[in-house]
Order: sequence, then structure tokens, then C-alpha cells
Amino acid sequence: MIFTAASMLGALGSALRPKNAQPSSPTTQGQSAEFAELLSKAQRGEITSGAPVKIAKGLQLKLSDEQLGRLSVAADKAEAQGANRALVVLDGQTLQMDVASRTITGAVDTSAPGVIAGVDAIVVASPAAASGASIVKPPSANAAALANPSLLKSLGTPQNQVTLASSN
Repeated sequence: MIFTAASMLGALGSALRPKNAQPSSPTTQGQSAEFAELLSKAQRGEITSGAPVKIAKGLQLKLSDEQLGRLSVAADKAEAQGANRALVVLDGQTLQMDVASRTITGAVDTSAPGVIAGVDAIVVASPAAASGASIVKPPSANAAALANPSLLKSLGTPQNQVTLASSN
């Protein structure tokens, strides 16, 4: 007797399913389109979770409920773009956020020179009167920047791992 992968998975599935449960029906084209639209909206940051943002213990930072709500929208947008750690610009202050835990972990003084490491997104929160937030995407890389060894060292990227695209 020859077993195929599909027949083996089918046998395993029937053993794990409760006796009175029916197998799920295959996804219809309409359900697939609805899911695709929801996914697209989430990726554009048009769907908000309403999940709260908290401030890390010991951080001397006072934010209003309205500001926390705007941070929540900013966190949703950062998460939709796949960010893990973000800088959020809110009412003139720059805050570090752990996106996964939705926690403000610090405030950054952007007027002082220095490097801010460990951040993979910058989100500009909407003004109080507006809704939403915008993701600031990094500028497109150019050959001069990628060939700069000190910049690559600062960014933590070995020069031999950078691929230069020709510009025609």
C-alpha cells in the first residue's frame, strides 16, 4: 500500500477532530477577497486595534489620555509595517516605543548630537486635531551612502553584505 502526504494528513486530521465536529469548508472566493481587503487596510494602517499604550515603570513621563490614544494609533501603524522598536514623534517630543508590548520605554533628546540605535521605524503621530499617524520611510539608498565604510559601521552592516544597485 502506498501512502501520499495528503492521505496521511487526512488520517491524522480525522483522528484529532472530535467525533461530532465537521471538517471546515474550503474558503470561498468571497471570503478570500474580504480577507485580502482587511489585510490591505491593516497594512495601510487604516484599522486600529484600540489596544492601549503604557508607559514603562520608573519613566517620569506624563501623557494625557488623548496623547495615549494617538500613541495607540501610531503603534498600530508601526506594527502594520512590521516594526519592533520605534521612535514616535508626538507633540514635539520623541519617544521610544517597544511596539510588540506597546510600551513607551524612554524619551529621546533629539536636539543633542548622537546616535539612536535599535530603532527600525520612525512614526510621526498625528496632531491632536487630526486622526491617524504617518510612517516616515527611510530615504532610498544610494551608491555613495552604501559605499561609505563609516556609515556602514555605524549602521552595523558589514560592507561586503551591501549590494550596490546600478543607477541608469
